[in-house]
Amino acid sequence: MPISKEVELKPFPRKEVEGWIKTQQDFLKEAKRTAWANRKDNKVKNAEAEVKSIEGYIRHLKYYLKHGDYPDMYYGPNANQLISYRCVAMAYNKDGTVKRSVNTFYPDLGRKWTQQDQQDLRGPVEHKKRTRRKRKNG
Repeated sequence: MPISKEVELKPFPRKEVEGWIKTQQDFLKEAKRTAWANRKDNKVKNAEAEVKSIEGYIRHLKYYLKHGDYPDMYYGPNANQLISYRCVAMAYNKDGTVKRSVNTFYPDLGRKWTQQDQQDLRGPVEHKKRTRRKRKNG
C-alpha cells in the first residue's frame, strides 16, 4: 500500500497509525468470533454492528495512510478520542455577529467554544411539547 508523503506532516505519525490498525485488527478478530458464536441465539446485542464499526475504522485509518486525509470523527488505538476543530477563518452572520460551533478552538478567544458559551449567547433551549396531528377521515 503506497503511503502519502503528506502523512508525515500530519498530526498522527505513520508508525502510530499502523499500531492503531494492528490493535483494531486484534479487536476485529475477537468481535468476529463473538458475532459468529452469537448468530443463532443473539445473546450479545449489536455484535454484527460492532464488527462493521471496527472494519470501517480500519478502512478509515488505511485511507489516511494512503491519501493523507483523516475522514473519521474519532482517533486513537481504541477510537475513543474526539477530533478537535480549529477555526482558521472567521464567518459572520448577516447582523455582523461571529458564527461559532461547539468544540471548535477559536484564536480570538484563545480557547474552545463550549456548550455553556452557546447557551449563554442564545439563552436556554426550550423544548416544545409535540402534538400529534389528527388524521383526516375520508
